Amino acid sequence: MQLFFESGWFTIVYSLLLLLSIAGGYILARSQYLKKQKAWKPSGTENAIIGFYSLLLSFALLSSGNANKERTNLIHQHADALGAIYRESTLSTDSVTEVVRERLVAILTTKLESINQKVKDEDIVSDTKTDSLYGKLHADIKQMARRKVITPDENRFYIDKLNTAIALDYRIQYSELERTPITIMILLIGGSFLIGILIGFTNGFNEEHHFLIPFIFFVLTSLTVISIRDLDNPTVGWIRPSYKNYENMLMDIKN
Repeated sequence: MQLFFESGWFTIVYSLLLLLSIAGGYILARSQYLKKQKAWKPSGTENAIIGFYSLLLSFALLSSGNANKERTNLIHQHADALGAIYRESTLSTDSVTEVVRERLVAILTTKLESINQKVKDEDIVSDTKTDSLYGKLHADIKQMARRKVITPDENRFYIDKLNTAIALDYRIQYSELERTPITIMILLIGGSFLIGILIGFTNGFNEEHHFLIPFIFFVLTSLTVISIRDLDNPTVGWIRPSYKNYENMLMDIKN
């Protein structure tokens, strides 16, 4: 089920089913009530049901938006930690700067390649290459400390920032796996179909056809549910975290 939500078919299938639910409610009202001259009066709970569903939809959208913002914040923090390592190296000898520059360029390049590969394959995988490069930078720092190329204070600074960068990288990878619970998605999608039937049903009792309200409901609901899906998965859809910070830092380090 989760694979279907994240596939390209979801947008098409969901939009068509939502349209069918609205049309089904309209046909039900016209064929079973209006044409047979059966009386139906609004009970007043229709607005409450629609309002309750709107709250569920807004809550899910807010939750997904916050998760997407958290991913972006983690990316900035990770880039800042790597940047701090490079800036500190520029205060040391040229040999130290060159070693750190080489390792950071490799880390950032591999990170960007991994991101592009995830977007292409629409798959989330652990970046083992980046993990290996972190280990190499850690080994270089220990070796420079043993050779007393860097001071103990500089060594502690490098190790502290490197550990922070590694921890943030893992948090970024795990945040990409976080999704809105499948039961919540089923509730939102199933609820939209039920509300669609209700919208079509109430509109079917009008002698003069007014399709503005069903149209507005269809557009707002479909776009909101699809946006929640996009916000959940950073590798599909139109809404994705910005990795411009990595690109800018890579250019700065190379130059």
